[in-house]
Amino acid sequence: MSRYIDTDGKVKDAPIVDRTVERNATEARQGSKGVPVLWVLVAGLILAMLAWGAAEIYGFSIAPEQPDPPAVGADSNTEPPAQDAIDATPAPGDVEPQRGVTP
Repeated sequence: MSRYIDTDGKVKDAPIVDRTVERNATEARQGSKGVPVLWVLVAGLILAMLAWGAAEIYGFSIAPEQPDPPAVGADSNTEPPAQDAIDATPAPGDVEPQRGVTP
């Protein structure tokens, strides 16, 4: 036999096999939703943002220095250099491949 507390608050003896517990959906729920869950989610989001910020600061502190690009002004030459025309003639020792002929 086991002991349990009745809904009226009285201690009663009953065998476990004879006892059935009926609960509605609210009583059977393991935990409740609401403000505690919201605080956990907000705290997790804030901690994730702090960790991201710390990683960004650390990444910028160890990044190598990059030289500044040259300033473009009125006295500097901003035009790209002229390119010569491409010569498509083959070199004297080159042989053009023939179609259908395998070496």
